[in-house]
Amino acid sequence: MRYRVFWPCAGSASFCASQVLAQGRVQPDSAQRLQAFLQAARQNSQRAGAELRPFPVIAFDSGGGSLPGAMAPPACWAAPHRRLCG
Repeated sequence: MRYRVFWPCAGSASFCASQVLAQGRVQPDSAQRLQAFLQAARQNSQRAGAELRPFPVIAFDSGGGSLPGAMAPPACWAAPHRRLCG
């Protein structure tokens, strides 16, 4: 899968906040790659002055792939209070 941050609309409404788009076939390591992407995106957004919200919406655009990869959330999601990875 490929991941990127996008803004669904211009404006200050909450539904216009940044979101994560996951595109492509789900691979067995997609959960780990999503975790790494979220950590990097958070660091990059802090440096750029943009903000990736604490619990971003993640939109999936996938034609299929690995069921175990799709069902395995990143390990940090199981942490107390389900804090965002990173």
